[in-house]
Amino acid sequence: MGHTPEGVLQGHAGARRHYDTYVAAFPDTKIGIDGMVAEGDKVSVRWTATGTHRGELEGIAPTGKRVTVPGNLAVRISGGKVVEDHNLWDTLKLAQQIGAVGQVGRAKGATR
Repeated sequence: MGHTPEGVLQGHAGARRHYDTYVAAFPDTKIGIDGMVAEGDKVSVRWTATGTHRGELEGIAPTGKRVTVPGNLAVRISGGKVVEDHNLWDTLKLAQQIGAVGQVGRAKGATR
């Protein structure tokens, strides 16, 4: 079972739909592994994805903007197969980079 910021993915079909959504939105995606630790039946991966927003994502039209998004993946393995994973990434940073939300922080000229 897969867990993402968007929710729980049901089986291979759910994982495939999720993957296809992001590949359609960022067809040139590259994912680099920044670090990995394994112990027993668990693996933890720190990763960074880069890509160009060339397709619709969650109703957001393509912007042509390049993004860099960090994430973390925790996996449990049984019988040589992944049986559960928790994959989290910085969805706010992604949304900011494609212009879907403003930058977080005080507005220019604001006082405390």
